[in-house]
Amino acid sequence: MPPPRARNTASAKDLVKCFRSHFKDLDPAAFRKDVEEVIAQYEGLLADIMDETVRPSESVLRDGLVRSYDVSGKDARAVARDISACFKHLRSKLQSSSSGKKLTPSVWRLVSKLKQLTGQGTPQKAMEPMKEREPVETPGAAQALPAGDPAPYKPSRRYRFKRKATASCDVFSMCGLPATAINASVDDEAAAEASDVGEADQVDSDSDVLVVKDSEEEDLQAAAAIPLAKAYFDPSQGCYVKALEGGKCIHGELKEGAAGFCMVYFPDEEPFESQVPNLWLSSRKSTPAFKFSKRGKAAFGKAKKKAKRAAEPAGKEAEATVGSSESGYL
Repeated sequence: MPPPRARNTASAKDLVKCFRSHFKDLDPAAFRKDVEEVIAQYEGLLADIMDETVRPSESVLRDGLVRSYDVSGKDARAVARDISACFKHLRSKLQSSSSGKKLTPSVWRLVSKLKQLTGQGTPQKAMEPMKEREPVETPGAAQALPAGDPAPYKPSRRYRFKRKATASCDVFSMCGLPATAINASVDDEAAAEASDVGEADQVDSDSDVLVVKDSEEEDLQAAAAIPLAKAYFDPSQGCYVKALEGGKCIHGELKEGAAGFCMVYFPDEEPFESQVPNLWLSSRKSTPAFKFSKRGKAAFGKAKKKAKRAAEPAGKEAEATVGSSESGYL
């Protein structure tokens, strides 16, 4: 991770001491040279400024020059720009150089000083190899399986819970029964136990308490315990159908609904909304019956008359045959 970017930590008053300790008069032309020539000529000035701040800004340098010397703002701004360029050059060499063999002595000394002030260490420390780390034993290493044995499959807790909750529902849905049928089967067992107890506790007719066993009521309770199959749409019959035990079926009538879908009406049940749109019902009602065209109707009439004419001679011949046979007997 790169070190955080340095900021200016000096004021113009702090830099006044640096400028006045090195020269009395400012010569702007002396800073209009190559960067490394300026660094070699003013190495001491740059080192003193570096002690105050490792990243001087142009505005602070300009204010320090204006306070130190009798110069115009334009010349002070130009010199401040040249000094800032020297510090940029030193920071670039700090990132790219490790041994300093290709750098001038003045540049290398300032780069080494900048390394120490920024806390990035010396080049020798940077080139040291990393120490080998001792292997750390993880907590699960002792419990690891051998290389040849595959890990046993364990479904997630959420998946196991989901399959456990939906196993019975899947079985009933495959049989066309609702998910509440499992509760109905439990109710059947409880009802059977209650009927056995009722038969054992019957009282004689001579006693004061009379127990009446209504067979019709028991039949209704048994029928209610049997869940009906889920209703489905039969397009061939144009209605909803529910299949009961014994091969019986209940038909639900379709009527137009207010929400755009047909309502299903089963006998003695609350109507419910289906997935059949009202358009299907209206199109079924508006479908015209088959009618002959004028040309087809005429051809059908001719064929009918022709068949009638062919049948009349055959009837007359049959009557004549019957009459001759009767006269022969006489």
